Amino acid sequence: MADHWQSAVGDERRTGALASANLPEKSNFQGRAGIAAITGKSNFDISEWMMLRYVAWLAKTAGCLAVLCKTAVARKVLLHCWKTGVGVRAARLFKIDAPAHFGAAVEACFFVLEFSPGAAARTCEIFETLTATTPVQTLSFDGGHVVADAAAFAATGISWVRTRIILGVRASNTTARGSWN
Repeated sequence: MADHWQSAVGDERRTGALASANLPEKSNFQGRAGIAAITGKSNFDISEWMMLRYVAWLAKTAGCLAVLCKTAVARKVLLHCWKTGVGVRAARLFKIDAPAHFGAAVEACFFVLEFSPGAAARTCEIFETLTATTPVQTLSFDGGHVVADAAAFAATGISWVRTRIILGVRASNTTARGSWN
């Protein structure tokens, strides 16, 4: 088995060295500039790319994407949907104990995105387990930023948009701590 894996790795290296066309197309689909585009500022995961492809396929129709993935990837995909105006009808994230079930030291979830053209849901319910029926938290999208706890944020009476106006900050060049972009 190990010999087969080493052979496959060697074949991949030789394919690249021979300038073969059997390599994936590379693109800067997130529009990163300069060094961020070269180094992968987004800490990119192939599952994120795959899920964004699914989103593109489902964006113009009613449908559902349900996938087991890293929680960070689910949040990035959700942020992409919200920022680009994809018709999200509902979003739910069910936490999974990845270390117990898979022996993986990562936050994982069962992520469910429902699509419908023209829908504009800007929240994502978070459930503690797969069998939970009541969300323990709700993510929301406010002023171009993901808010980790919508109820706590709403209780403050603060809005990202209003804060920018008060501080005299242009919305086009601001970055907030804790946003997933």
